[in-house]
Amino acid sequence: MMNVMDDVAVIYNDKSVLENFHIASAFKIMRRPGTNIFSQMSLEEFRTVRRFMIECVLATDMSKHGKQMTLAQNKLENMADEKVFTLSFLLHAADIGHACRPWSMTEKWTELISEEFF
Repeated sequence: MMNVMDDVAVIYNDKSVLENFHIASAFKIMRRPGTNIFSQMSLEEFRTVRRFMIECVLATDMSKHGKQMTLAQNKLENMADEKVFTLSFLLHAADIGHACRPWSMTEKWTELISEEFF
């Protein structure tokens, strides 16, 4: 007997099933009245953002992790001067990422960083 996930796997041909499901669901939600955060974009801008979002979400599929790590290592090795900038930017993003956590955790980290600065 098939369960719901089997149906989803069939829809996405067993490729990045959950990732495809999640990004498709997000875009379905944005088709509802009052939920389209891209409504002010031109069609070209929307297509660019949509393509970017799809690629980013599909990249979270752990079956692609090894290939992504190899690509990242190759890119970093070939970037020379940009390596420091890229790593610095990623560290900065990680440093301020606490704001994406639940409010109770964000508030705690905000208090700690404020105490450190002042």
